[in-house]
Amino acid sequence: MASNYLITSSAALVAITLAIFVFLLPKTVEIHNTRWKSMLNLDMPDNVRNSKRFRTEIFLDDIGMYVLAFASLLLAVYFTAILTNAISAYFGLPATFVLNNPPQIEFLRALKCLFFLLCAMFTVSLLWLTAGGLISKRLPIIFRAYAEMTIDVSRAIGVKQDLLSTARSYLQEDAYNEAILHSATALEYELRKKLNLGPNNSFAAVMSKLIDSDLAWVNPTEINDLIIARNDVAHKKIGSINYGEREAKEVLESVDRILGHLDVLGASTIYE
Repeated sequence: MASNYLITSSAALVAITLAIFVFLLPKTVEIHNTRWKSMLNLDMPDNVRNSKRFRTEIFLDDIGMYVLAFASLLLAVYFTAILTNAISAYFGLPATFVLNNPPQIEFLRALKCLFFLLCAMFTVSLLWLTAGGLISKRLPIIFRAYAEMTIDVSRAIGVKQDLLSTARSYLQEDAYNEAILHSATALEYELRKKLNLGPNNSFAAVMSKLIDSDLAWVNPTEINDLIIARNDVAHKKIGSINYGEREAKEVLESVDRILGHLDVLGASTIYE
């Protein structure tokens, strides 16, 4: 009776662990490819895109799901070994696989492994479902902003103000290129949030929403200058422009003014 129970239980758990692997692997590959495409499509600064810290934050839960997928496969092999040995014992045959303990004891150990696997799956699933809220707040604010934009999650509260505060700090420290980059990112972040624009829209495409709105408080020349300055800084190459205090102040003031109008009037004015 015990052998029959062990055989049927092991067979059921082989099927369950294989089903977990068959579900997890394609789903993880799909989500990983989606995020990779978003990261490539999103027009982010080169130093952010190439940062190992940034990429780790973006793909951390994907890595966890890959580990869980292959752990479930190994667990399926473990249960298969137990099942085969139990069948061999039932028919009085020599053990097919060499295990350290009798099949009953190995079965209990495998059950513990399965329990830990299911707990880990639950934890990583929460990371998937609440990705935006769990992006590390220890990241530099611009990394955090682009992590949220890449994953395309609900934007956290306070990121815009943190970007603007950082821009002002850089301005006081005479780091004018960084001041321009953080100012422009604050505007991009808020426009994506208010207009529900995903990572497939480039920075220029996001800014074009303002230009095309034909609102009295939007100056197309000012926006185009902001786009040029931001892209010069974000994709800095040999011989590119180093912006000064005047340009950094102009960009920060433009962003402050535009965000002020958006806060008062709302994003719907852009579509009217």
